[in-house]
Amino acid sequence: MLKEKQVCFTGTVRENRLPNCPIKSGKQLLKGNRGDFDCAVDTNSSVLVVRWNDNSAVTVATNNGVVHPLVSVKRYNRKMKKELSVPQPNVIHEYNRNMGGVDLLDNGVANYRIKLHNMVNDSYVSQVDFRSYIVSVLLRGDMGTTSLSQEEDGE
Repeated sequence: MLKEKQVCFTGTVRENRLPNCPIKSGKQLLKGNRGDFDCAVDTNSSVLVVRWNDNSAVTVATNNGVVHPLVSVKRYNRKMKKELSVPQPNVIHEYNRNMGGVDLLDNGVANYRIKLHNMVNDSYVSQVDFRSYIVSVLLRGDMGTTSLSQEEDGE
């Protein structure tokens, strides 16, 4: 659905949110070497899910990324007490490279309970309501035709 509207996404996913995904569990990956990964693609929705073994298992879902080419990243090995080169799927590398702004916003919301001020009708809007509004407008494709206050009133 998002791909049809030319909306690309990449984000982390908790393991319990993918119960029917045929990739190795986090526990299975952690038994392997650091840098091991497993992936699966849902061809109907064009969603790629990659689980990678770093300090813990990291799961990323995307509709616009690829696994290959693998990127080499440096990670510190406590046992050997030196940095080692570890293979990392390209989709996780791109996610880490571009996630800064969203991560800072989420951190600010969690730490400071940010409320957004609606200048039109001099009211405050919660972060959840604001995000819900943005997503609904993007999915409908009618940006600029309704205001946040109209959306909340059900008009």
